[in-house]
Amino acid sequence: MREMFNMDNPFWSVINRIIDIVYLSILWTICSLPLVTIGSTSAALYYSIVKTVRMGRSYSSKEFFYSLKMNIKKGCLIQVVFILFTVAMLFSDYPMLLLFLRNREISNTVLFVIACIKAFILIALANWIFPILSRFDDSVIKMFGASFLQVVTRFPQTLLCVIIIIGGIIICLEEPLLLAVAPGTEVLILSYIIEPSLRGFTDQWSRQDLCANLFAGSG
Repeated sequence: MREMFNMDNPFWSVINRIIDIVYLSILWTICSLPLVTIGSTSAALYYSIVKTVRMGRSYSSKEFFYSLKMNIKKGCLIQVVFILFTVAMLFSDYPMLLLFLRNREISNTVLFVIACIKAFILIALANWIFPILSRFDDSVIKMFGASFLQVVTRFPQTLLCVIIIIGGIIICLEEPLLLAVAPGTEVLILSYIIEPSLRGFTDQWSRQDLCANLFAGSG
């Protein structure tokens, strides 16, 4: 009976991690409402999930807001770039999508495939740049460059991550209440794919040297 109420018991350890995932998911959802903050909150979510849920260190809210404070400016700037590109794609590709659905001619099909490739690149870059932002400190341009390099050199992992991200978006659109658990769960799954690519750099270099070493290590 005493062992049952021991907080170091594996059962309670799992329960605590589930609570952290739910809490961090709700924090991410609330803090992402302005839209422009999604980049910063996504970096904070990744950072806190890896540190508290996977490693069992510190407190989830403490790590979330620490990362959010550290990356708020660059995260918002990166998100503005993504928003601008997304809006541009919607204006340019939405009419083409309607044409494809109405009349599936070869020319429309080619344009539709090109639009899908552009959307894939956008999601793939987001998949890498926010974990990079959460761990490293460099210029936004270098972070985008490092993220693109990760997309190219780790394409199978990137493809799997994009599928998981799209699946999570579809699930949350179908049932918005899942925003209370889906973001944290999805990031936890993604971290097992992304972390092996980032951990070697953080073991050897400081936060300030990150992106330069991503370039060097991927060569």
